[in-house]
Amino acid sequence: WARRTAAAVALLDGTLALALAHSSPWRQWGRRRRPLGRVLVQDSRVVQLPPRFQAEFGGVGNQHGRSCQARLQVVYDLLTERFVSFAITPYRVNDLKAAPALLAALRPADLVLRDMGYFVLATLQAIAAAKAFFLSRLPPGVGVFDPATGQPLPLLAALRRAGQADWPVRLGQQERLPARLIALPVPPAVAAERRRQRQAQDKRINYRAETLALLDWAIFVTNLPASFTGTATVFHSAFF
Repeated sequence: WARRTAAAVALLDGTLALALAHSSPWRQWGRRRRPLGRVLVQDSRVVQLPPRFQAEFGGVGNQHGRSCQARLQVVYDLLTERFVSFAITPYRVNDLKAAPALLAALRPADLVLRDMGYFVLATLQAIAAAKAFFLSRLPPGVGVFDPATGQPLPLLAALRRAGQADWPVRLGQQERLPARLIALPVPPAVAAERRRQRQAQDKRINYRAETLALLDWAIFVTNLPASFTGTATVFHSAFF
């Protein structure tokens, strides 16, 4: 710990950023897709710690006692290949609780990429209000509404008719957040594996048939304008 100097931290930061950036196509993609500012990825990682850190980083408990874990919460800019933030938090600060933390560093025209663990409609509204962009997978159970009629969109039936989608929608029973819904079919073997993994996550949950059927598609929601014609293909690769 005595050797943890500012220079050592900078070396580790730069090394990790370089490893993440290796053979990355994002910088060139960003130049072609102006006026994007930054492409920010927020993600986390759980790290096991020695028991002596229990007071600061207590984790979950079980019949064998309570574990000691920290959660690394990071925001990384894919275009500049640099970290925007790097925080060490207690395990209990999960992705859902950390979702609003990104807003402090947000700039107009930034694009935010996060997995479904960070999906909070109020945070997405704040990103849009800051004149920035978001793109996320659509979690099960989020209300999707037809902007023309205000009625719930029968998503499974509509996708089975159309095959794929790039539709304007409203998200949330109360929020009615304007967004684009982009759905791309996945190969049957991939869909089957996604269903197996979903059911294996918690065997106590009896998933609705519609929820499992929708795994035939990679479904995203974004507020990127439709003029970003390459968005669907590029981000299918990024998330898939």
